[in-house]
Amino acid sequence: MPTQPGIDEAVGSGLFRFVKATGLARVLTAVSGDAYAGLPYTDAQKEQMTLLSHRTSMRATYLDEYEHLGANFRHARSLAFPADLPVRLFVVGDDPDVPGWGACTVSEAASVTDGQVVLLDGGHYLHHTHAAEIAEGIDAVADLGQ
Repeated sequence: MPTQPGIDEAVGSGLFRFVKATGLARVLTAVSGDAYAGLPYTDAQKEQMTLLSHRTSMRATYLDEYEHLGANFRHARSLAFPADLPVRLFVVGDDPDVPGWGACTVSEAASVTDGQVVLLDGGHYLHHTHAAEIAEGIDAVADLGQ
């Protein structure tokens, strides 16, 4: 959401670069417990996702994107969905860490003719915890165009 408060502030990647260079990222992952506990993944799938996370997180492109986060969000504020594009925003229903979150999502959905906000319980990784619901919602919108 390009209008969420504070997202356009400059953020450095120095800490991320340090964590990557020292190997602390792997240590933190190892001691943080099972990130996929309670989710419908096999042990093999969990291992694959962990390996992929280690391989892709904090790579040069990721760190570069993080350096440009504020500027990119400021630029995104001047962009809009096409008015006739059906938009479904699957978002955390109550996010106390992001004041004004609900208003941002409602505003984005209202910017198109067929926009809806779908509130889900959970955290940032809704695509992990609510994959089936999100897929069904996307399929329903895709069926509208046929």
